[in-house]
Amino acid sequence: MIYRSIAIVLMFLICNLSAHATTECNTKLTNQDRYEDLNKTLQCLSSRIQKLEQQITIQNNNIVKSVSVENTNVATDYFPLPTYKDENFLVTLKSCTKKGKNISCVLEYKNITDTNVEVVISRSTKVVDANGERWDYENDTAIGWQGFTEIIQNTHLTTKFTFEAQGNTTGTKFSLFIIHRLRNVEGFKITLNDVFIN
Repeated sequence: MIYRSIAIVLMFLICNLSAHATTECNTKLTNQDRYEDLNKTLQCLSSRIQKLEQQITIQNNNIVKSVSVENTNVATDYFPLPTYKDENFLVTLKSCTKKGKNISCVLEYKNITDTNVEVVISRSTKVVDANGERWDYENDTAIGWQGFTEIIQNTHLTTKFTFEAQGNTTGTKFSLFIIHRLRNVEGFKITLNDVFIN
């Protein structure tokens, strides 16, 4: 009776492993088989299981590497980055991080016109989290609020914004409100919603 139960378990394992393993194991067990025969069969099956586990680990590592590569792209069908586009700019949010009372966001401004464009940032620029807490604009590395910055036609400029919390800092979901003005043109606002920052 014990041998029959073991035989059923072994046959179940064989059905699940036969499609993946290359080494054949003797699984034709009878009531007359000796412990030595059963031990050989179990050792053979154990070896096949270990090989399958190694193959699964390799496949999982390959999947993780593939996903990591996808995430480093500017934008993909699976991991699109938040963007804003009008007749002058294509603006892409490259990254956002939070440390203490500060949030840092890197944005890429691409001038999509056939002329040079001059732009300045408004001090009213801010980040607001899902709880209504505000993070005020402190500065950025490339455009600034003190004077116009020229972006050459069909080129891009990358700048890093810094925002400082005015209240609670526990939020993780944010909206960016970046207010600009072009030379001799009325101001415009870029709004990027549902930005998650841990």
